[in-house]
Amino acid sequence: MDCAGPAAGGAASGFAALPLPPPPSCHKIPALAKTGRQIMNFGNGGFGLIGLLIFVADVWAILNIVQSGDENLKKAIWIAIIVVLPVLGLVLWFLFGPRGRRI
Repeated sequence: MDCAGPAAGGAASGFAALPLPPPPSCHKIPALAKTGRQIMNFGNGGFGLIGLLIFVADVWAILNIVQSGDENLKKAIWIAIIVVLPVLGLVLWFLFGPRGRRI
């Protein structure tokens, strides 16, 4: 099958021949494909490093919360906040959260 697409209908079906759209493999938008690839790879990998740093800081915060002397319910709430909102939770914990002994 070529990218022109097959014609539908014809004399046998009783309908006039209507062209069908080309198959999806024929839809080529190089600029969009290139942009999509860049978005998925995050350019030079800088966002991967930032994500790794945030992950390490979140693990450090969770360890501090676990080692704190607060009630278990408060610990669980703080851990849930950090897991659901990694960056904002980390900032909120740094400002207001419980801290255990320093690692």
